Amino acid sequence: MVRARIDDVSFEDDSSVSLFEYFNLLLGYRFEVPNYGMTVEPSVFVKRLRNIPFQIDFNVLAHFLDEQLAAGLSYSTGEGDRLGFLIGTRFDNVRLYYSYDLSFETFQDYSNGSHEFSLSIRLNGNDK
Repeated sequence: MVRARIDDVSFEDDSSVSLFEYFNLLLGYRFEVPNYGMTVEPSVFVKRLRNIPFQIDFNVLAHFLDEQLAAGLSYSTGEGDRLGFLIGTRFDNVRLYYSYDLSFETFQDYSNGSHEFSLSIRLNGNDK
């Protein structure tokens, strides 16, 4: 890890910064599919930050078997295109997810992608 003080970092003149030069936008919706007993959540995440190229993430997350199982797919475009997969399960108030990301950059020749495990605990068991 690298530690740096904010006053050690040099920035360009911020007087020309426009309102929409740096932003994050997340848009999604949850659809019920009653014939198949599942829910589908498509979403789009648009981000533009300082010194980071413009990126758009296209995501879809599906829940099956009364939301006991989850599966997802994500594609990121822009600088550093990548594809991600997610699978997960729920035990009462605990959710466990595994995801795998595969990059389309040249360094992927030296890497097998990235793996991630996530643990989510709902402290308030009430669905309301």
